[in-house]
Amino acid sequence: MSELGSLVYKLRRSQRARRIRLILKPEGLELVIPEHGSEGAAKAFLLQNRDWILRKVEDLKQRQSVLPPTPQPLALGQTVSFQGEEAVLKASLGLPRGRLAERQPDGSFLLRVEAGSESPSHQAIQKALLSWVKIWMVSEVNQMLEDTRARYAFQPRSIRVKEMKTRWGSCGPANDINLNWTLAFAPESVFRYVVFHELCHMHHRNHSAAYWALVSEVWPRWQEDRQWLKVHGGGLLRRFAT
Repeated sequence: MSELGSLVYKLRRSQRARRIRLILKPEGLELVIPEHGSEGAAKAFLLQNRDWILRKVEDLKQRQSVLPPTPQPLALGQTVSFQGEEAVLKASLGLPRGRLAERQPDGSFLLRVEAGSESPSHQAIQKALLSWVKIWMVSEVNQMLEDTRARYAFQPRSIRVKEMKTRWGSCGPANDINLNWTLAFAPESVFRYVVFHELCHMHHRNHSAAYWALVSEVWPRWQEDRQWLKVHGGGLLRRFAT
């Protein structure tokens, strides 16, 4: 490890690197430079971006401080936070054929179990919840599109709800909107922020000032919801990891 002022970093040369890159990992900051690149130029790059780097390091520390060391596996009788409200996971022998999960008026989730079987595994519970969330989330997004159609005319080609390891959403070149299914278990406003974040990319394929101006117009509280994801998003992904 090397030090430059208040920055502690590991320097790595790479044959594949074409430019100087910074990689922020839980174990520390890594500075990647081309195989024959100048170490002096790399240090200058660090100093030039020092304030931004320190903010990112602090963000990572903050996120790590709220992550449980070992997420508790999903199990019957536990609760999950669905759209900011606690929902109990319950067993059911009587769900309609082909349905793995169903939400009840009291907010709880009924999960299909077979007669005489042992308690379902974390993976089985996750699969059941995913099957329900996919339908629910597409319906919610369609309603959001309808509510904003007159003013913004967002017209995605498709809406896909998927298991995503690190991303919350994406907007493809043909305006296919992809959403991380775990957003169902974030506060409602956070889910809506991510949807509008991706829909706005249909008008601006970047994160320019014009893009953020549109996001602010469509969803004025986006900064608060974005901060929630920075602080709690990692824990949410770990909670539902397979």
